[in-house]
Amino acid sequence: MTDLPGSKKNYDGEEPHTHMDGATGLPSAPLDLLPRRGLILAHNCRQQYFRERDYHRWAAYCGRVCQCPKMDLLAWGCIPQGLLSTIAYVREFDGAVSLRTDGTAPPDGLETAVQEGLGDVFLCPPDVTPPPFQQWLEACSHLKVPIRLQLQVPRMDPVRAEGLIMTLSDAGVRMVTVVLGDPFQPDLACKTPDEGQHVIEFCNLAAAHLPQAGVELHLVGLPPCLLNPAAAPYAVTAQGYRYNHHSYDRQAYLFAQHLFSVPPMAGRSMLLLALKRHTVSLNVTDRWLTEKLYIHSTPLHNAYMYAAKRWRSWRGTGLARVLHDRKGSVLQSPNRAIPGHAEQERAVGLLRLEGRVLPDGPGATVPGEVLRPRYYDRFDEERLCQAELWRALAHEARELERTVAPSRICDEKEWATYEAFVIPEYGATAWLTSLSGKKVSTQIDMLNLPFMVSVTIGGGIAELAGFQLTPSCKILCPMVETRHTLTLYVREDGRYVLLRDGVPMDPVPIPGEYPAPRRAPCVVRLRFVAWDIEERVSFSPLRLWKQPASEPVPEAKPAYSVVIFCTRFARRLSAVLQSLTHQTDFDLSKLEVVVGYVPGLDSTEDVLESLRLTHPHVRVVHATFPYQNVRSKGYVLNQCMEMTSGAHILLLDADTLLPPTLFAALEYECPGHPFVFPKGRAMIGPEMTARILQGELRPWEDWNGLMALAEEIRENEALGVPIGYFQCFRRECLETLRYPEYEHFQSADYEFALGLRACFGTEYRLPFHVAHLDHAGSQWLGAERHF
Repeated sequence: MTDLPGSKKNYDGEEPHTHMDGATGLPSAPLDLLPRRGLILAHNCRQQYFRERDYHRWAAYCGRVCQCPKMDLLAWGCIPQGLLSTIAYVREFDGAVSLRTDGTAPPDGLETAVQEGLGDVFLCPPDVTPPPFQQWLEACSHLKVPIRLQLQVPRMDPVRAEGLIMTLSDAGVRMVTVVLGDPFQPDLACKTPDEGQHVIEFCNLAAAHLPQAGVELHLVGLPPCLLNPAAAPYAVTAQGYRYNHHSYDRQAYLFAQHLFSVPPMAGRSMLLLALKRHTVSLNVTDRWLTEKLYIHSTPLHNAYMYAAKRWRSWRGTGLARVLHDRKGSVLQSPNRAIPGHAEQERAVGLLRLEGRVLPDGPGATVPGEVLRPRYYDRFDEERLCQAELWRALAHEARELERTVAPSRICDEKEWATYEAFVIPEYGATAWLTSLSGKKVSTQIDMLNLPFMVSVTIGGGIAELAGFQLTPSCKILCPMVETRHTLTLYVREDGRYVLLRDGVPMDPVPIPGEYPAPRRAPCVVRLRFVAWDIEERVSFSPLRLWKQPASEPVPEAKPAYSVVIFCTRFARRLSAVLQSLTHQTDFDLSKLEVVVGYVPGLDSTEDVLESLRLTHPHVRVVHATFPYQNVRSKGYVLNQCMEMTSGAHILLLDADTLLPPTLFAALEYECPGHPFVFPKGRAMIGPEMTARILQGELRPWEDWNGLMALAEEIRENEALGVPIGYFQCFRRECLETLRYPEYEHFQSADYEFALGLRACFGTEYRLPFHVAHLDHAGSQWLGAERHF
C-alpha cells in the first residue's frame, strides 16, 4: 500500500519530482510499481521436489494472501511437469507464471510451456560457459519469450564478457541484474583480485552497452566507488533493490526462503497452515462489552484497555501481522543507492579487492544524463495506466470539492455502528472499541453513480479505514497519522479513486480476499469501515456529493428488472441483450438490465457500454464483483436482485434468447400470475449459433424460422421444475427467499424454483419457447474459456 508519486504540493498532474539518492544519482523508484511478484518452489535446497498440487496451493497463497498477480516457479535443472498445470491454474484468476531456472539443463518442454501461456523466463545461470545456457538463449529467442537474466559474481575475461553482452539484446534479454549473492543458489566468491577486477569490468561493459540496446540494468550490492562513472548510476543496494517492480513481494519471498530449507512434507504442512490461517480477528461485536465496562466500571475498563494495548504492542493484531514485515520495511531505509559500511565490506571481500576502494575516486562523478530503459510486463503496464487514471480522477475530485457545495451533510444522528460503542460528541462521533477487527457502520445512503463522499477521521488511529460499497467491494487505506481526511470519488462510468489528504491511494487488499473490482457497481450501499481501531477514533460530519447523471433517467421505476450473471459469456450476452432491445409492442423505458460480472474477465463491460449508447432509455446497471465470486452465482444473483427496482424480476441466463413478443406477453399475463415460465427452450446448434453471433442471422426478424431450425425442443426438463435459464416472478418473495449460494451452478436454480413455487404456487407457462445458444456442453462449475 503506497502513495502514488508526488506529494501534496505537486498532485495536480505535474511530473513528480525525482530526487537523487546520494552521489550516484539513482532516482527513487516509482512507488506505484512496488513488487507484486510471488515465488513458488518446485523443490527444496536438497532437490527434493514438492508435489504438483502443492504448486497450485502455493500459487493460491501468492495470489490470495500476498496479492501477487504474477509469480515465478523456481526449478533448477529440468523443467518440472507441474509447470503446465500451474500455468493453467493461475490463469483461472487472471495471473501469470514465469519460469525461474539456472539453465544447467536443455530447455526441453519450453515450447509447450509457452503455448500454455508462460509469462517469461528468469535465467539465473551459475556459469554462462556450458552449452545449455546458450541453448536457453536460442530457444527463448526463437519462441519470442522475454528473458530476465541474473548473473551472480560474473567472473569472465573482458573478451568473453563483451561477446556475451553483445548477444543478450538480440536473444530477447530485457533485463540484466548482477548480484553478489542469492539465498536460493550456492554462494560464489572470487579467488583472486584479478577475478574481482573481471567482475567490475563486466559491470562497466554492461553499463556501456546494455542500456543503449534497451536492456534494463541493475548492479545489486556493488559499491559505486568501484565502478566507472558510466556504471555507477546503475548500482543499487540489496535493500534498495526490493523497490524494483521485478523483485519479489517481501512476504512471498520470505515464505519461500523459509520453505527452501525444509523437507517437502514439512513444507506442505506449513503451506496448508498458511492458507488456512485466519488473518483477522474474530468478527464479534464488542459494543455490549465496551458499554458495560465504560459506563458501569470505568477502572475495570481502563485496566482492560491497558492490557489490550500491551498485548497489541507485543503481538500486534492479526491484520497487522500479515500486512507488515516484522523485520522492518524497506521504505524506512535512509539511502538505497549507497551501500552501508557492512555491505560494502562484504562486497569488497567477495571480490577480493581489499585496499582498492577509492571513496573519493572517479566513481563518485555522475554523468549528466543516465539512460534507463525499463522492462514492463502486462501487469506493470496495467498498473502504470491505473496510476495515470487515479491522478486524473484525483484532479476531478479536487475540482468538484472546490467548486460545488455538498448536497448532503450526515451528522452523528444519521450514521453509527452496531459493532462499537458510539459516543456523540460536539460536531463529531466517536467509536469506542475494546477488540481489534473490522468495524462497519450502518448504511449511510443508497447511491447511484456518480458521487463523492468525504469524512475526516481523527482523535485516534486505526490500521485501515475507508468505505464499503458492497459486501465484496471494500476500498481501504492505512491510517499513518492521528488525523486524515478520506475522500472517495466515483465517476459516472464507475471508475473511482480513494484520496487520503488529497493524495491518491492504492487500495489495500485484505489478506485472504481478492482486491476490490476496479469499477464500482452502479448501485451502492455506502458504509464506512475501520479496521483495528486503537481504542477510539472520532469522525467529523460526513459530506456527500450526489451528482446528476448525464444520461436520461426513466421518469418512473422500471416494470421489469432483467438480472444476468455473465462470466466469459460476453459474445452470447451481446446477442441476448439485442433480443431484449428488439421487443415489439413494448416501451423499453419500462425495462431495467442488471448484469453481474467480474471487470477484466471478458468484454462484458464493453458490451454494456454499447447497449447504453445505442439504447439510452434502457437502464443498464453494472454490478461488479471481485474475481473470488467468478463461480458464486447464487451470491451474485442475490446481490444483483437487491439492486433492482422493477416490480417483476426476470432471472435470465447469458445464453438465452427471448422472442420479440415476450415482454408484450408478460405485460398481459403478469398481472394475474406472480410466477411465469416459458413453455420450454429450443436448443440452437453450433452453426446457427455462429451465424447469430456473426450478425448474419437476426432472431427477432424471423423467430418462427429459428424455432423450426432448432436441433432439439426441450420441455418439462428437471421433472417439470422451472429451472434457471428463465424465471420471472414478483419481487416481494425476496423478503423471505434467497438464491442458494453455492460455489457452482448445478441444482441451485432447481432449489430456487421450488422456493418460488412454495411462495407463489405453480408457475404459469407461456405458450412459446425461448432459444438456447450452443456453448459446447454444460458449464455448471463455471466456464473455463470464453463464449
